[in-house]
Formats: sequence, C-alpha cells, structure tokens
Amino acid sequence: MAGEIKNLTDQDVEAVCSIIDGWASDEKLTWEGLLAAIEMRYERKWSRQALDRHSRIKAAFRLKKRTLQSRSSKEKKDDGMAPDLKKAYEIIAKHESTIERQAQEINGLLERFMRWSYNAASKGLTEEYLDKPLYKVDRGSTRG
Repeated sequence: MAGEIKNLTDQDVEAVCSIIDGWASDEKLTWEGLLAAIEMRYERKWSRQALDRHSRIKAAFRLKKRTLQSRSSKEKKDDGMAPDLKKAYEIIAKHESTIERQAQEINGLLERFMRWSYNAASKGLTEEYLDKPLYKVDRGSTRG
C-alpha cells in the first residue's frame, strides 16, 4: 500500500536507522531527503513528525548529521580514490556509524536500567521479586 501513512513497527525503526547509518558522506542529510529515501526503498510513507517521535530515529539522525558535518569540515579522503576502494570506504563508514549509534543506544539503556534499579530498591523491591518469570498466557482456550 504505497503512499499510505502507517505506524512504525520496531522493524521499521531499525530499517530507517539503517538508511541513516548508510547515508552517503557526499549527500546532505535532511528530513526531506530521508523521507524520499524511505519511500524509494520501502515504498512506505511517513511524516517527519512520525519519524521524529521515535527516540532511536531522532538520535540516529542527530548522530549522523554531526558525523557528516565533522567529515565535511575535514579534507575529503575519497578524492582520486579507485571506485572499489571508495565503495569499501563507504561500507566501512556505514558499519562504523551503526556501531556508534548502537553503542549510544546501549548506554542509554544501561542508564535507564540503573535508574530503574535504584527506584525499585528505594521502594523495597528485591532482585528476586523483579526476576520472577512472567505468567504464561493460554491463548488456546476460550470460555463460552
């Protein structure tokens, strides 16, 4: 259903972050450009506001924008580079960007865990209580 606006799933958020991670260093990263790239690659359409509501996308966008700005202020490394080396450099840059974004996400989750841990301990919740398994839900039976 191309052109139809839908909510983003976790897989959609990861796909958008992947597009941001792979953004070419010679292209300016804008919300409009990102929306066009998403629509072209996945035939999906979201608004800038819908993307901006997701903290992972917003953080990936900011990080990539900072990275691109710092690279553009430095000397271009790919001038006169062979096409296969340029492609390899782009692949490496994408992986580095992905690693940096995921490291920031992990740090954010660790900070959240520490905050939750402190708050749980301050309310008297023990580690054993917090580690109790979830109840299993039997979705096979219905009562009529």
